[in-house]
Amino acid sequence: MPTKPVTKSSRVAKAKSVEKKAPDPQFGPSLIYTQDDLENDMSNEYTEAWVCRSSEHKLYSLYNLILSLHSLNLRHRNDSRVSLISCPQTLFGAIPPIGVSEEEDSNSLQQAEEKAKAKSDNGSEQEEQSMGDLPPERCPDFARFVIFSDKEELLSRSGLSATREIVDFYELKALNCPQKWWTEEARIAAEAIMMATITQVYETAMAAFAYNPDWKQLFGVIVVGAYFTQVVWKKRPSDDVLRPIFDTEVTETVKKGVSYRELIGKLLNQIPQYEERVLPEILYWNAPVFNYHRVEDSCDDPRVSLTLQFLWAMGSPIKTNFSQLVPRSGLFEMPAKKPSISWGTRSQAEDAFNNILKIIPIRSLKEKARSLGHRFHGDPEPASPTSTPPNSVADERYKASFRNTNNLPPRHIRTRLWQAQLIEADSDNVEDASAA
Repeated sequence: MPTKPVTKSSRVAKAKSVEKKAPDPQFGPSLIYTQDDLENDMSNEYTEAWVCRSSEHKLYSLYNLILSLHSLNLRHRNDSRVSLISCPQTLFGAIPPIGVSEEEDSNSLQQAEEKAKAKSDNGSEQEEQSMGDLPPERCPDFARFVIFSDKEELLSRSGLSATREIVDFYELKALNCPQKWWTEEARIAAEAIMMATITQVYETAMAAFAYNPDWKQLFGVIVVGAYFTQVVWKKRPSDDVLRPIFDTEVTETVKKGVSYRELIGKLLNQIPQYEERVLPEILYWNAPVFNYHRVEDSCDDPRVSLTLQFLWAMGSPIKTNFSQLVPRSGLFEMPAKKPSISWGTRSQAEDAFNNILKIIPIRSLKEKARSLGHRFHGDPEPASPTSTPPNSVADERYKASFRNTNNLPPRHIRTRLWQAQLIEADSDNVEDASAA
């Protein structure tokens, strides 16, 4: 529709005619955010995360809402320069010097890692690590800190020991399953992803300790869709435990007459490092984050609220280490008593951490050493070579495989005679090829 041109005189006349309105009493200078508001927003974010469950990126906004509001709901008793903050993609590593770009710092870090790895490959792993090598840097999805923003000499008034103290860190993983997240099938699927994330969480914790020498305790949380696991390292690991473990490559083809003593030595030296790994205490294992409530309207998705277990998991690091922080409201109120975890669940979780962080890597190292000819105490004596094939019987399940016999058709070996003929033919082919 046509509009009148705006002139300078018309603007002045309009400005003079505008009267100031009194502020609406329902919109004061303070934010009022109720439990109902929280559950509305969580339910909306939950639905969005479920619809896009094939990727973890929608989980970020859901848990950012929860962690940020939980942080804002806590304040220092009497010091306004202290805040609890939720930081996405925080760095557990060396902060780049001021004036140096992240790209330049990343390149220098990569060169240092390659140099350390090269020295390890040349047999100087122990020397290199004793010089203070640090594990690779890590960036968890979220980490919470208590910060003090005033002059460091005034820190004592806050009750903190540093201007930036860690509360906990979070790693988020997608739960991409066809079933709804409150079903038993989804819980089982989440548990499998929990187990696959244990090594990442351990390495993140070790990087956090290694790059922050003053940190004495660390809480970690794995979130898979709508389930969580909480662990805590109550004591700082030793410097030997924090040393990085470099993967040792082993040749697939072992040559006769070649000594692999140096390579075997590297493998054997790594076994104690895995044995000395410090396992965390399991506080919760694959527990639900949300309660589900039916709604009466046409919405197919339920209304959600936080479980007592997750409320305790968020609040327990604060209660343990930062008693000077107090709540502003009743939002996120912790239960008076910690919701228990069954002995069976705790035992299962402890076995999972022990198997994944210790037993399986040690077993793999031993198998690599055995493949190079090393024998451990208790290993059986190697079988002496025999000039005749082993006895065999007519058994449909018995099969034999031969190397360098690609031209032979696959077949079942049912008699000693057939097996002897195949071995003899294979030997003749090798001799003919050598003569040629």
